[in-house]
Amino acid sequence: MAKATAPARSDDMFDYAPGWKPEPGDTVMGTVKALDNGYSQWGEYKIVTLIQENGEEVAVHAFHTVLENALKRIRPVPGDKIAIRYVGEQTPKGDPNGKPFHVYQVRSMDAKGEEFWGKPTAARNADAFNDEPPF
Repeated sequence: MAKATAPARSDDMFDYAPGWKPEPGDTVMGTVKALDNGYSQWGEYKIVTLIQENGEEVAVHAFHTVLENALKRIRPVPGDKIAIRYVGEQTPKGDPNGKPFHVYQVRSMDAKGEEFWGKPTAARNADAFNDEPPF
């Protein structure tokens, strides 16, 4: 079922939200307003625009691979509430001379239990499992 969202006002439909420029440990939370594609000299990347609780908008540019993969995992759509934390740069474990990479944590703030855990046991044909002795 699609989530209801307020229609965009014509005067702000094409305005761009300022980009999120986090320092290690910074977190941004909000409701997804829009999804878009960005382009750089390294190729295409995703942009998620959030409306924060204070009403301000911020655009999260997912040009770092870890952030893009984390967003792909939760697959946010307009109306979803999400939180993103920038952990900072880390070197690969076991390779202290490896190239540092940017680490992010992304959480869906309104994930449904069924989306995470799957359908209730009864809906998955509970008769297929017999827990009567002997096990």
